[in-house]
Amino acid sequence: MSKLCAVVALGCLAALSGCATLKTYPGDRLDRSEVAVVKPGVESEVHVVIESINGRSLGPLRDRAEVLPGRHVVDVLVILQGRSRTITRPMRFTLKAEAGREYTLRGDWFMYGPRIKIRDSEGELVAEAVTPPRRLHPVGAEAPPR
Repeated sequence: MSKLCAVVALGCLAALSGCATLKTYPGDRLDRSEVAVVKPGVESEVHVVIESINGRSLGPLRDRAEVLPGRHVVDVLVILQGRSRTITRPMRFTLKAEAGREYTLRGDWFMYGPRIKIRDSEGELVAEAVTPPRRLHPVGAEAPPR
């Protein structure tokens, strides 16, 4: 196989893997009306990578997940790319999913760091996870060891 064919094949694999869906529940795949889909939004300078849902890793070939209705713990990595630097921050939040809905995760910069906004299929803001302010130490106090 020529180098060009190998590069094209790898590009196609990368494009296809960008939209693979993890099924997070046991048994056969259910109808879309019975599950919810959690997926990252597409932005040019802000990337949200879903790392795991309920402790189950999405792995390198999946970027979204089908979940049953109910509460789910979602771990993401927010990547904010600027002209001079990139900021990467892991975040965790709980999402209450409803059947038949699609939840899109979008990141941005808020007061103290990255923020995740979760919107449903209709575009309604259903949840938000923000970076809390750092606790400062009293003047003259020693900082705790790291």
